[in-house]
Formats: sequence, structure tokens, C-alpha cells
Amino acid sequence: MKSKRFRSLFVVALVCAALPLAAFAAQQLKLGKSDFDWKDSEQEVAEFAWAAEVINEASTDVEVEVSLDLLDDDDRVIHTNSSRVTAVAGATTPVEGGGSMPFDKAVDVVSSRFRIDPQAPR
Repeated sequence: MKSKRFRSLFVVALVCAALPLAAFAAQQLKLGKSDFDWKDSEQEVAEFAWAAEVINEASTDVEVEVSLDLLDDDDRVIHTNSSRVTAVAGATTPVEGGGSMPFDKAVDVVSSRFRIDPQAPR
């Protein structure tokens, strides 16, 4: 009985310790250059490619997810494409992604934004 309680407390402590680390890592991450381009459309499908840079000012590597949100004229997300990468400590890490979406949804895209989300340590 005591060992189950101890294990539960240990897991809770690990999770609680990871949350501040992720918040701290987010403060040391910046988005560098970013670019988004539509590619050729075929068979009623619009293809796109994107690239971004993650600047990690921390002294440790950080696992991040970089997301491209495609937005309509009300800034609502129509489509999201994400890529995970390890942002190297004290360096700029390039990230690339791409995807496709139905052409009838793509015509509603008027802008885009990039996001960086640090991932909790595994």
C-alpha cells in the first residue's frame, strides 16, 4: 500500500517538475526566419511548403513542435501542419514542413502564422 502511494507521489512530482522546465524553455525559444509558399495544385488539392528557424537561447537542447496555422479572414484556423524537431542549445535550428488540403478549403486562406510549442521531456 505504501509503495503504491510512493509511486503515485513520485509520478506527480516528476510531472510537476517537467511543467516549469517547459515554461522556462519557452521563454528561451524564438522564431527566426519563416516562409510559406503554395505549390502547384492538382486534382482539386492545394499543396504547400514551409520553412522556419527556431532560435534556442537556452543551454540545453529542447524538443519543440513548430506549427503553421493557415487562417481565414476572421483569423480562424482552417488547417494546421506541424513538425517536431530538437532545437539545439545556443543555436538556430531549421525546420521544414509541407502538406496539402482540399482546394475548396485552400481558397479561404488569407494569412498564416507560425507557433513554437516546447514539449515536456520524455
